[in-house]
Amino acid sequence: MINDLFDVIKARLESLDRFGSVTEALSTQRRIFPSCDLWLAEIREVEARPAEILELVFIAQVAVANDEGGQQQRQMHDHLDAVRAAFNGWRPADVVGMQKFFRVPFVKIESYRDYGAAVYPVNLAVRVFPDKFARTS
Repeated sequence: MINDLFDVIKARLESLDRFGSVTEALSTQRRIFPSCDLWLAEIREVEARPAEILELVFIAQVAVANDEGGQQQRQMHDHLDAVRAAFNGWRPADVVGMQKFFRVPFVKIESYRDYGAAVYPVNLAVRVFPDKFARTS
């Protein structure tokens, strides 16, 4: 279930064609700015009866290299708008067992000017029925 969700999220991020690299957080692959790292941040059980519902929160961490020309902030805002628009209210066509659709509950700056980049984690939340979840393709 987690790997399937991870795969559809990563494919959606790559389809935006905005990032030099979309990588798994544990990957040693070189990041190319602007970049996006992806990982599972949280799994929590949601009160539901009779079926179990889990909420999974993935982080799509968007990073843009610092620049002296002042374009970095505008570029970052464009990337954040694109990621938020791509996921908020999105439901993958080839997934069953989701409750409704993806939500983007918040975006919060993590660091600025650290390591030569501005970094924003975008929270992607989805609720699933684990006993019914499946990919159809």
